[in-house]
Formats: sequence, structure tokens, C-alpha cells
Amino acid sequence: MNVQVRRRIPASPERVFAVLSDGWSYPLWVVGVTHMRAVDQGYPAVGTRLHHSVGTWPFHPHGRFRQPLTGHAAE
Repeated sequence: MNVQVRRRIPASPERVFAVLSDGWSYPLWVVGVTHMRAVDQGYPAVGTRLHHSVGTWPFHPHGRFRQPLTGHAAE
């Protein structure tokens, strides 16, 4: 099954990239992320990480997102 979702964003590509490259704003645009613990210096460079929490108290599993060489990957 192949599913495509498209959404037109009324902003320039530069503005979109500026928002996405601000690691501290990750919880604002990723569903389920509740808290940022740290953002590696140099994010979104390849190999840098976002350290975040998901869920509600008292269950706050910690996660990491590493900026991969290609595509997207979550740990």
C-alpha cells in the first residue's frame, strides 16, 4: 500500500527549514514529544541528536533522534 499526504505550507522553504532546524521547537511539531532535554550543538548537522521525552507524567520514556546521513531515523 502506498499512501501519500501533501500539505501546502504558506511559508518560504527558508522559513520552514529555520523552524525545523530549531531543535528546541521539536515538541511543537512532533506529536507525542512532551519535553526537550537537550539539543546537540550544531543541530541539524549529520550525526547530531535531539534528546526528548514522550508521554505524560509519571511515564516519560526518554528518546533520541539522530540526524542521519540520509533519510530519517529515530532511536
